[in-house]
Amino acid sequence: ARDLHAHEETAALLGSALAAMGDDPSSTAHDRYDVLMARADAYRWSGRWVELTADIRSAIDAARTVGDAELVLRAATSGAQGALWQTTYHGEVDETLVAALREGLAALPTEPSALRCRATVALAGELYYAEPLAVRRALVDEALAMADKLGDPALRVEVMQISAVAVWTSATAHERVHLAEESARIAAEIGRDRDTVLSLTLAAVAHAEAGRPDRMRELAEEAMSEAQRLRLVYAELVLSGLIMPWLAMGGRTQECEQMLERVQRLHQQASIPQSEQAMMGAVFVYAVWNGSAPDVVEPLMAMARNDPLPMAPIVGALLCRVDRVDDAREYVRTHPVDLDHDDWFSMLAWCNAAELSMYLQDPVLAADVLALIAPFAGHSCSGGSGNAAGPVDTYIAFAHVALGDTAAASVHADRAMALCEQWEIPLAAQRLRDQRDQFGF
Repeated sequence: ARDLHAHEETAALLGSALAAMGDDPSSTAHDRYDVLMARADAYRWSGRWVELTADIRSAIDAARTVGDAELVLRAATSGAQGALWQTTYHGEVDETLVAALREGLAALPTEPSALRCRATVALAGELYYAEPLAVRRALVDEALAMADKLGDPALRVEVMQISAVAVWTSATAHERVHLAEESARIAAEIGRDRDTVLSLTLAAVAHAEAGRPDRMRELAEEAMSEAQRLRLVYAELVLSGLIMPWLAMGGRTQECEQMLERVQRLHQQASIPQSEQAMMGAVFVYAVWNGSAPDVVEPLMAMARNDPLPMAPIVGALLCRVDRVDDAREYVRTHPVDLDHDDWFSMLAWCNAAELSMYLQDPVLAADVLALIAPFAGHSCSGGSGNAAGPVDTYIAFAHVALGDTAAASVHADRAMALCEQWEIPLAAQRLRDQRDQFGF
């Protein structure tokens, strides 16, 4: 089953093995550990991250029964391997894995080793929502230096992949391009096909954020072909969600609909933290660009009620776009806009806050958000790997409109129009034209 990339069948067979162990008095906790770790790996490649995490926790318990601290640490490190998003739901931290990683690192010899290296970078990934970037970067830098010193190319590939996810913010897009492309190069050289796909996917995402959609499309096409061959559901889901908004903004309706169907199908197959938001985001993006935005306002508001993401500016901006400005004003009065965050989702929230400030004529909000997005001129507005929404320059222009500086707004809007043409997203250009006419910039 493994040879045929039949990951679900592999997991099912290993599940039967685990069940049989219950009737076998000769089976040991170490045997159970081995099978749990093998099934977790099958879940990894089939995109079943919830089940993977459960098996890792069970493996940690089995390793503690054996009394082997190294086995505990090996299990705890495996949660971050192969992940293309954060391993937990937005804002959450898996305290079980963090505790196991900290305990294991404290017990390991201090000299460099592959296990210490993996545990260090895994800890950086697991602390994504618990520690600021500076803390995570220190762990990443330590792991990268250790991997280089050990000289194991497979280890370097793994560490660079996890590092790219662990330091994910808008400001690290270029750094993540380097990490992902270098890991893809090494993975291809040593014949690790799955890792090549994962690294190419991470590189495509980072290029999109950095305002390089041509390179994104090139890498995404290569990665998608291999992801389908290897039946890597996680990579397919991320790549589909990445490409779909660009098809929508490009007016390529039929291709966009096909990609949306793929996102929905893959979401049903996977159990990945944040995949629900990715799927719903794809639906909303499609509606916004195909002219049916009014139809998704209420569903978006309903989703936002129970969503830990900072959705207030996104809901408010959408209300404004469908000519419900008074409703938007009331919404953000009862759901205050929070700009005090800096993670994979922040750019989308910040840019929508800039658009909201223009419609509500709110110079205070505009000034606050302009300070956050101004350094990202030339980049793409997106929420991580999905929800691309045109050049950040568009939203910089909106903030200047709210501040009453139409001259500066016009300069940035001209730049945004040029990028829309270069990026082949005419619907984004048309929406900007309409807003320029409406607000006179």
